[in-house]
Amino acid sequence: MLFLLSLSAAIAGAAPATPATIDLNPQDRYALLAGLGARLDGRYIVSGITDADVECAASHVCATPDMVEDGRARASARQVGSYRQLLDSVTIDDQKPVAIVAFRTAKRIAPGRIRFVASVFERDIGRWSNKVMEVGTSPNLVPVSLRSQLRTYRDQ
Repeated sequence: MLFLLSLSAAIAGAAPATPATIDLNPQDRYALLAGLGARLDGRYIVSGITDADVECAASHVCATPDMVEDGRARASARQVGSYRQLLDSVTIDDQKPVAIVAFRTAKRIAPGRIRFVASVFERDIGRWSNKVMEVGTSPNLVPVSLRSQLRTYRDQ
């Protein structure tokens, strides 16, 4: 329980923006979370996306605080005093996460396109930065479940 409190406090205090709870359809949620794992080149801890634990469990690319609490992602019981220690305390499929991602906002910018802003702490950089991401739909892609893709990931 002490670990979960540390995790929640770390993610909630990640950036000056207000934390979000963003609802997405399963296709866009999968595109966002799986695409982000590819852009980060590793597993990560995520907050702010409703039902993210469903996609994280299926893709094995991320973990949510709820997944840590109920044991679906392993965590050491030690006190966490920094974001780097937080990343070192969690294991997703026997791998350490490379980042913490706290989603802040989502806005539909055109039909089939959603822009997200997230605060990201990357292990290699060692600091928080705000990122802008866009998920877009490509109607010609088959199978249907892959029609949405993470199209951009850049600094805000």
